[in-house]
Amino acid sequence: MATEGTFIRKASGLVRTVPPIDAWIYNCLTMGWLSVAAYNLPFNPFAFPGGDQSIAILMTAALGMSMWTTYMFIVSALPRSGVDWIAQSRFLSPWIAFPIVIGDFWYLIYWDVWGYWFATNLGMNPFFVVAGEAWKNASLLEFGKWVITPKGYFIIGIILLFLMGWQLSLPIKLFASIQRWLMYAATIGMAAYIIIFLGTNPTSFAQNFNGFAARFVSDPDYYHTIINTAIAGGYNPNPGFSWYDQIGLMAMIWSLLGWAFWSAQLSGEIKGAGNLRVQNFVMNGSGWATAIAWLVVWLIFSNAVDPTFIKCAGAALYSGQWTIPISSINLGMYVAASDATLGTGVMAALFLIMIGLLANAYQVYYNTMVGPVRMFFAMAFDRGLPDKFTIVHSRWHTPVYVIWLACACAVIQIYLSSYMPNVAPVFLPAALSSGCIPYTVTSLAGAVMPWRGKAIYEASPAAKYKLGPIPLITITGLISVVFNITMIYYWLTVPALGINPQSMIFVFFFYILGLIWAVYWRWHRKRQGIDLSLSFKLVPPD
Repeated sequence: MATEGTFIRKASGLVRTVPPIDAWIYNCLTMGWLSVAAYNLPFNPFAFPGGDQSIAILMTAALGMSMWTTYMFIVSALPRSGVDWIAQSRFLSPWIAFPIVIGDFWYLIYWDVWGYWFATNLGMNPFFVVAGEAWKNASLLEFGKWVITPKGYFIIGIILLFLMGWQLSLPIKLFASIQRWLMYAATIGMAAYIIIFLGTNPTSFAQNFNGFAARFVSDPDYYHTIINTAIAGGYNPNPGFSWYDQIGLMAMIWSLLGWAFWSAQLSGEIKGAGNLRVQNFVMNGSGWATAIAWLVVWLIFSNAVDPTFIKCAGAALYSGQWTIPISSINLGMYVAASDATLGTGVMAALFLIMIGLLANAYQVYYNTMVGPVRMFFAMAFDRGLPDKFTIVHSRWHTPVYVIWLACACAVIQIYLSSYMPNVAPVFLPAALSSGCIPYTVTSLAGAVMPWRGKAIYEASPAAKYKLGPIPLITITGLISVVFNITMIYYWLTVPALGINPQSMIFVFFFYILGLIWAVYWRWHRKRQGIDLSLSFKLVPPD
């Protein structure tokens, strides 16, 4: 369907080498397979105490299927890498696609900050602090504290980045093999977590927690101090059920569960990407597998620890009153639930969790980088970016110049977030909230594909699925649009989610920058004798 000279060349240069199972694993780890269990699940109820997190997980997955299915249909019709760019520019308008994808490039790379935060705050800090205390080793204790200092953040963040930059430049098939071991490590860490909490109850947990806390604070009943301090400060951990809080929990869960579609950006490198069954397994399958894993963890955890304490511990962390030198409330609870004596078994289990979190963090670095890299590659292939960004390494089949650009941007963001404490509260909510914006736009593109891309739609597997006369992709796309707009409303208006005026400026600055680029680049290409609009009327070649 491509016209001679419309695109950079007749083939993308990418190679389909990734089996579907590896795309499934990629999505599971992208959603935070273990890191969510280690932090988000115990923290979420603090922000929205009037909701039921078990129901919220199931509701989010059920509604999330509308978006995953929409992406599934789009990819089966356009099995190319960089699907957000392809769908938005073909079925809506390149004037929409340019700002959304350029903005997304920046926000996605900032997820690297979450990656090193998972590694340091959730993994290394708890293990080394507890190991230092258990073995009376001051060096281990100080190292555990150092990893969450600005210098620690930056050095560990840069080490992970350069490892990932090297990995990104090599064939994606190699990472698929490595990723399986990352999944094994994260799953073993989750299993250790589950086993420990299965063996405790709220009464024994309170006793163990006080015994553990006594190693770091002078308060003999720190457990009840946390609860009483939060309530005295005006926090109500049990306000009764509220639909507002219920949807708020869904917004927090969706910020990570939504990424079950993320393999779509790599569709040009996945075997059988145009097959609906493959995509259903990869997207809906990974989304539900992750949701069920989180649900199991939450049910076991909330049965072992009084939910009132869980919520008040979140309030203590949020207000800076969590004085145990372990930055993750959940890992602090985990160690306490294990055994306040910090025996060999506890340390071995905590070590497995740390390794699992490091594995999950490493994969977060990869998926954070490879997604925007493939979207920029797709833009450049349509001549929407400089031609250099379409160059693929002759041996490794990876877009090396876009990778270097992404790594350079990541260095800047890691430095700013490490050494400028006022930056992280601006960037982190922006990274979380902005995900729903491209979700919404691509879902809308899918909804109108039967009309705006009629020939593509009718030739695709999606055309077989209708509800009466209405294409199923239109129904799922519109449900996804409404769902994601609701999530956007929460992220942009609820202070507990961390959004602030500076974050909103950060989000919209890059959308405006993308629009300015679109105006300039059309003018520039026109001067070169290239009609940029022709690319958006055609499907690019594989």
